[in-house]
Amino acid sequence: MTNPIVARSLDEIQFWSRIMKEHALFLSLGFTYDQKQLIEEAQQFIAVFERIEEKLNKYSINTDVRQIQAFNSEVYQAAAAIWNYKRKILGLTLRCEIRSNNYPLLVDHISREAAFFAKRLQELNEGKLVPEQDTIIQENVFFLKIMADHA
Repeated sequence: MTNPIVARSLDEIQFWSRIMKEHALFLSLGFTYDQKQLIEEAQQFIAVFERIEEKLNKYSINTDVRQIQAFNSEVYQAAAAIWNYKRKILGLTLRCEIRSNNYPLLVDHISREAAFFAKRLQELNEGKLVPEQDTIIQENVFFLKIMADHA
């Protein structure tokens, strides 16, 4: 019998890892030529999430829940790291320490998505398949704001 935590974890990681990789690409392309360190950091995140996608292909819905929880923890570390990187970029931008084509609203938006992903992985590892009622409302508001940003 398939554990629903395993199935949901694999779905979430598949979806969000691709998004995190795309965010790192967008950021790297938005920096100026002389911002080599920031570009390299973004490229490292692309590689991290590509490795996660490769590892993801080794798991199936029949994988033991403990293995998936360990994988969730590993992916959580990557999600938290890219969140920190995005917040660093936002801070540098808002303090006018860097100039780039990465607008503050975009960077804030993509950092909120990284935070959401990390939190979702924690919830799954705690066995929370379905969020609590208050969390459902907060999640709906979150996605409404995200979609408004996209629009």
